[in-house]
Amino acid sequence: MTFQWRGGSDLTLYNSPADWFSAGCHVPPSDGTKVIINDTDHAYGPGDFRHDGQAAQRSWVWEDFTAGDNEAFMDPYLTKWPERNHPGGNTADPEVGVRVDPYWNVIRDAMGSAETYANRMNLVAMTPQGSLSSTGFCLANPGVEYLLYQPYSKAFTVRLPAGTYQFEWLDPSTNRVAATGTIAVSEGEDEFTVPFAGDAVLYLHASAP
Repeated sequence: MTFQWRGGSDLTLYNSPADWFSAGCHVPPSDGTKVIINDTDHAYGPGDFRHDGQAAQRSWVWEDFTAGDNEAFMDPYLTKWPERNHPGGNTADPEVGVRVDPYWNVIRDAMGSAETYANRMNLVAMTPQGSLSSTGFCLANPGVEYLLYQPYSKAFTVRLPAGTYQFEWLDPSTNRVAATGTIAVSEGEDEFTVPFAGDAVLYLHASAP
């Protein structure tokens, strides 16, 4: 079931028998019981999307993903529609022979990086568990695997069982891994300091005993 325009309510979608729905709010909360497809056409209108800039567009991808949602980016239309998305520039995609607006590469690349982690993780065992981190953005299979997003350039906490974890820091602004290693933590709230400026993605995986 898709968002009911106009006058619709996400509550109607949450309470419906639909297996999946396309929400209307920016980052819809998920408890993992329904598949939420967050379409920029509904959740982040094209005017606001462009106005907020590429950093906000990138952040939207990671906030949505680590909140348990699935992103759908409404790429620019091939037919111009005033005041809506439409292709700009003269960049041609040699495979399809149409113009592709490079302005949107930031969100395209962010979605590609999110997909990379989705394929690496045992995603079926993970659920949105924002309460485990001070950032509020956390996918987790507690004690086994975590993917966290920190929108701000500051330290944050994660509630973990005691153990040894492999860690990986991704810099979303470059889509490159900035640091990897192993860390031993005690049970409780453990603090992590981002090793670079800006927003950050942290992947944790429990080491084999």
